[in-house]
Amino acid sequence: MNDPGEIMAAFRGTALEGMPVMQDPDSDDVLLVEWPDPSDVLTGWRAARGVMSLTGRRAVAVDGEEDVNWFGEVDSAELAELETASRELDPWRERNRWRGAEPEEPVDLDQVKSFLDFWPMGPEWDVEAAAREVLPGLPSVATSEALQRHLLDRITGDAPLATRFRSASSPQKPEALGWYVPQRAQFALLPTTSAWLSMAWLDYFGEENKAVLAAALRQWHEKWGAEIVASWGTMMQFVATRRPEFGPDALNLAYQQLSLAGNIDISEIDLAWILSHVNTWFLHERP
Repeated sequence: MNDPGEIMAAFRGTALEGMPVMQDPDSDDVLLVEWPDPSDVLTGWRAARGVMSLTGRRAVAVDGEEDVNWFGEVDSAELAELETASRELDPWRERNRWRGAEPEEPVDLDQVKSFLDFWPMGPEWDVEAAAREVLPGLPSVATSEALQRHLLDRITGDAPLATRFRSASSPQKPEALGWYVPQRAQFALLPTTSAWLSMAWLDYFGEENKAVLAAALRQWHEKWGAEIVASWGTMMQFVATRRPEFGPDALNLAYQQLSLAGNIDISEIDLAWILSHVNTWFLHERP
């Protein structure tokens, strides 16, 4: 749908009912809807997502302040090129190259404790006792990544430790993973239903190559049912319908997300624990 009146009609009976649909002043492709509650963009997003099969447009929350967004025009050839890239490109190859050069460091009790101290996100346990329990089976020197993978293997492969993890309540996310709340929010109604081609109209400071972003979003959508909810320039917010089990898949997803989110100060194993318990994701990279 391209007619604002038709889209408003499609919104009847949803949380977006009665809200004016406007043409973006800088793009013939994009329509805009003002959203009255910036602290709860998920409700508006779900309303638009629920009628996406009728409107043919994917909603993404964006900053509603003037002169913040510029969507531009995207032609069919550009979309086709991005679709091909999303299917063929490995979005992690360049970003993971630095990991092979990571120095090895001595493994000691304090370092192990720092990785196992999941509080307040993880299980309530005696961190020092757990660290002393797993330390003898760890290598004497290791990179941060290797150590975290060894710890993950020990935790998930040791029945008493695994039981303590599985019996933990859902984690409290640290403040760094809380969703951003702008002063003013709008929904950009993008002329695509694709979960990854929305990046043709959006920008993210953490990666200027839209093909890399589209390929990442495609992988996350196909594996975890992830869809972008909001794009704030230096931040992106997602919901996912599937969670990785705490293990290698969760740790790999954590490495992927942190490679695009340099301003989230959390270890990969901590983020892996969180991702195995929640359905909302947050990326943040700023100058």
